Amino acid sequence: MSWSDQDFQAFYRRYGPAVYARCRAICGRSEEAEEALQETFYRVWKARDRLDRERSPLAYLYTVARNESINQLRKRRPWRTDALVWLNIADPDTVDPTSVRTVSQLLDRISPSDAALLRLRHVEDHTIEELATMLGTSSRTVRRKLERLMQRTRAILAVEAA
Repeated sequence: MSWSDQDFQAFYRRYGPAVYARCRAICGRSEEAEEALQETFYRVWKARDRLDRERSPLAYLYTVARNESINQLRKRRPWRTDALVWLNIADPDTVDPTSVRTVSQLLDRISPSDAALLRLRHVEDHTIEELATMLGTSSRTVRRKLERLMQRTRAILAVEAA
């Protein structure tokens, strides 16, 4: 079934606020959330003929919105190149330069989405429950992902220290 412009506008008005709230929860900034929202509906528009409008499309929209929001976080990345920002340290003179280099190297060795998850948890202090809501998954899944990330980062740091 083909979508008319009016059908898609009604679809946007119906689901746009919920998708924006999801994007805002992940991005934290309204400008980035707006960009993620627009990208989400752009992607949905491109795939509109494959979307089943009879079933609730909210789960699909949330998945696309999550991915687009993470892309917005990837674009931000000052913490990716400046470990002091990632560590949320105001006074660079109080940090051992070796630690800064180690954090930067660590971030280079993990995926951007994993780095974003670590940042949301340890820098922005989101709870596991908040992260689960943002990512559209269970708290248990987030907890396990964070545990695996911590094991991996310890292994990376141990290899680099040796």
